[in-house]
Amino acid sequence: MEAQKQEKKRNIILTAVILAVIAIVSSVIVVILLYIQNSDKNNKSYYTADYIASGVISKMNYQNLTEISVENIPKYYDIPQNMLTDSAMYISNQSDMGTEIACFKFKYEEDEEEIYKTISQYTGSKVSTYKSVNGEKINAKTDISYPYVFVVISSDSDNAVNAFEDIINKKE
Repeated sequence: MEAQKQEKKRNIILTAVILAVIAIVSSVIVVILLYIQNSDKNNKSYYTADYIASGVISKMNYQNLTEISVENIPKYYDIPQNMLTDSAMYISNQSDMGTEIACFKFKYEEDEEEIYKTISQYTGSKVSTYKSVNGEKINAKTDISYPYVFVVISSDSDNAVNAFEDIINKKE
């Protein structure tokens, strides 16, 4: 009888230890999965602005675009440089084409509104300059996915925005 009590006690302890091990292992797995999920969301912030802009150019098969040096981008966009960590810009080298691609990587999410306002001023003036290309209306689109601001001025700006979203969401 004493042996049965000890065996029962041992089984209870063994069961408790097994349940504790299962709980600990499960907790570790959940933490690892949450870390991986969170790091995947933040991985897009490692892309350079040029990687994104040139990726859109490639996906859209844009031709005859010239890269604007980082030093010269402020001549086009009057965004305070202390708000940005990276930027890239390409413009059509044909005077009758209005295609422009720009990508900015900004430091702080709270700067989004000011950056958007500055971009809207620039794109508004550009769209009025190039009303159409080959009979197709030129549109300006701005898409923001922190930490990126993507700007396109083109006759197929909606498709370019979709290409941008594909790149940052790893649907290349």
